[in-house]
Amino acid sequence: IIFIAATLPVWMTVRSCVRFVGWFVPPLGRLLALLVPVTVPGLTRGAEPLSIQADESKGGETRAVAQDAPSVAVVGGGIAGC
Repeated sequence: IIFIAATLPVWMTVRSCVRFVGWFVPPLGRLLALLVPVTVPGLTRGAEPLSIQADESKGGETRAVAQDAPSVAVVGGGIAGC
């Protein structure tokens, strides 16, 4: 655990560099994101933003989720305890 904590700044720098490359050349960024052992927001599968479409039949107030839509598990509530 100490080794992981000690190398955290390195992995954060790697993630930032891969995101920077992916901003200019998205296919190259996705390829680099596959090669590193950490997730890269927006480039790694599972780390991309979720898109949910509004249900137009109900005036757009509620959101309908497709059967094959990804789900998200929230673990812990942080300081708020939610």
